Amino acid sequence: MADFPSFDISGQIALVTGASKGLGYGIAKAMAHAGAKVACAARDLSALEQLVREIRAEGGDALAVECDVCDVTSIRRAVDQVRQHYGRLD
Repeated sequence: MADFPSFDISGQIALVTGASKGLGYGIAKAMAHAGAKVACAARDLSALEQLVREIRAEGGDALAVECDVCDVTSIRRAVDQVRQHYGRLD
């Protein structure tokens, strides 16, 4: 796994928007590396599936969630999906 800053958020459930690329992608990987279960959210579900595979291959726990942050209904649906899958959202 790449070099990440050292911090521990084991047992936390995170939702990272914009996770299909750029900063969101890096934040999702770093949070997984730090022990969080990560719901990776973006509009491009296929790109998220690749990220989820990478996180799982590195021993993490991740979920792909389609979400358009410009649409309140989409945000609510994403949060509900994370809560249903993991039981809560931190």
